Amino acid sequence: MFSLSKAWAVSGHIVHVLVQKSERKQRNIERIGRLTIHRLPTTMSPMTEVRPSSEFFINLVKIPMTLIFAFAYSLYIMRKHNFDLIFVRYRPPFSFISLMLSILTKKPMIIKFVGTAVYQYRNYPFIKKVFNFLVKWSYFSIVDNSYMANTFAEEIPKQKLKVIPPPVDIDLFKTQSFSEAIGFEKSFVILYVSSFRKVEGVIKFILASNIVIQKIPNTKFILIGDGELKSSAMKLAEQLGLKEEVLFLNSVNHKTIPLFLARADVLVALYHPSYRAIPIKILEYGAAKKPIITTENVASIFEQEITDFQATENFRVVNYDVKKIANAIITLYKNKELRETIAENMYKITAERFSLKTIAEKYIDLFQETIIQKEGKRTLKKKFLLPKPDQYSVC
Repeated sequence: MFSLSKAWAVSGHIVHVLVQKSERKQRNIERIGRLTIHRLPTTMSPMTEVRPSSEFFINLVKIPMTLIFAFAYSLYIMRKHNFDLIFVRYRPPFSFISLMLSILTKKPMIIKFVGTAVYQYRNYPFIKKVFNFLVKWSYFSIVDNSYMANTFAEEIPKQKLKVIPPPVDIDLFKTQSFSEAIGFEKSFVILYVSSFRKVEGVIKFILASNIVIQKIPNTKFILIGDGELKSSAMKLAEQLGLKEEVLFLNSVNHKTIPLFLARADVLVALYHPSYRAIPIKILEYGAAKKPIITTENVASIFEQEITDFQATENFRVVNYDVKKIANAIITLYKNKELRETIAENMYKITAERFSLKTIAEKYIDLFQETIIQKEGKRTLKKKFLLPKPDQYSVC
């Protein structure tokens, strides 16, 4: 969302973004041209994503304090500046801050749903009720792809449901690698940027690495990120005797990610078959112009969304199987021409269809439509508020 916010600001709109502080040394308010970032102190870990589980009850006491402060500060910003609309990324319970702001200020709200919303919607009855309430109040609901649109078709009226894919900043990935930061200068490097969620195939990735290393000893596997499965993944690598071959790195700054991607020979993104979305990670991989291995469910989403898109010409597609993943890595290792071809093909698709400029313009058109729908003749004053009091991540 920060890349989009900057793109909106560059196009002449005034944008205020609310996030949680991730470090004490960060400034409370930072201005970058027409973009203003408000960092809110929090009583809850910024990396905690609240779900209806035991985690929710552990943080039950801390959450109200965070919500109360975020709401009060957001209302202060709303009264200080005359905004046209509120844009929010769906994430309970923080989405309710935007809902209350919209009700009190009578400003239209637009909500964006990400891939995890589908999983929550299908598996948690309480979340479904929350979802329906937010949708009912929002002027428009945005999803990444037509699969998500079909999933929510019964709950969201067709005229209020918009499909806008995620963007990627192509220029950010035009960089040279710094191999000394990773090492392995003479190795064939396979890299996986992961949030270590259960929906991702990091465990299968490590099991596949064990097969690959036995056949191609000079391969190195790197996983970047943090999450609930990381400790289990590290223990598995140690049990398999892969401490030297598999390197685990903590989450890094988003601006640093392109340097790691540029160093890799192959990039991997594996998802459980239930996952049906366009991961921003895949688009960043494509912008880095590197060959990508991904699962059938992700590849099929691209085929649905893009006319004449052939998954096998842009990815090395595998099913959710350890041996298939290992064979895909070995195939790309042996075939440099194939690596270069699918990398170039996916780069072209990413640059043409998912560039920051292209997607930002689609949002601006929707914002304009929202204002016209609410107030008829009045045009957009070019001011947006994006209440998003949660820590964004690389993945």
